[in-house]
Amino acid sequence: MLDTIQTRAPKAKIVLMGYPKLLENNGQCIIGIGTEEAPWLNGLADILATEMQGAVSDAKSKYGTNAVFSDPRDEFDGKAICGDPETVHGIVLTGHLKADNRDAEWLPGRLICSTVPPRRAVASLLKNAGV
Repeated sequence: MLDTIQTRAPKAKIVLMGYPKLLENNGQCIIGIGTEEAPWLNGLADILATEMQGAVSDAKSKYGTNAVFSDPRDEFDGKAICGDPETVHGIVLTGHLKADNRDAEWLPGRLICSTVPPRRAVASLLKNAGV
C-alpha cells in the first residue's frame, strides 16, 4: 500500500501513524474491563507499532518509498482511557444497544473517539516526523 501511495503521489512524504495504548490503570474506570483484558488491549498498540514500523522499513528498502513511522505511545502515555487527563475517550454508552445491529463501518468511530488535546499531540508527532 505504501508503494502505491508513493507511485500516485511521488513527492509526498508518507507518515504511517501508530496507535496509542487505549487504557490506563488497567481500564478500571470502564465496567467490564478487567486486569486480563486491559494488558491484552494495550499490547495491541505494541504489536501494531512493530508491524507498522516493519511495513515502513520494507517499503523504504524495496521501493524507495519516502515514508516514516510515527509512534504516538509516548505522547499519549498517561492520557488514555482512565488517564488524567483522559484524551482518548472510552466506550460511548449512549445508544450502545443499537450497536449490535449496525454494520462494522459504524462501530470504530462510535466506540472510541479522541478530543482536541490528541489533535495537538498528533500535530506534534507530525512535526517531529518532519511533515
